[in-house]
Amino acid sequence: MLQHQEGLDASSATRKLLKMGLELYVAQLYAAGELTIREAASLLQLPLREAVEELGRLVVPGNVTAAEDLDAFEGSRGLQG
Repeated sequence: MLQHQEGLDASSATRKLLKMGLELYVAQLYAAGELTIREAASLLQLPLREAVEELGRLVVPGNVTAAEDLDAFEGSRGLQG
């Protein structure tokens, strides 16, 4: 079916479905807090920024709280010289 809808040969259709499955699996693990964004990016073989965009495209909420974000920001302020 995918072959005909997207004009793909069998191996291309299989690769696309495998990639989609991996993306969904990683998105579920990330949303459940079982992976960090860096781990998700690594599994997806994407740069960090692209992984954030891809997970956003899949409508996966981040698993970092606002308090954790603020703590990281405050900690980074101490690194500026």
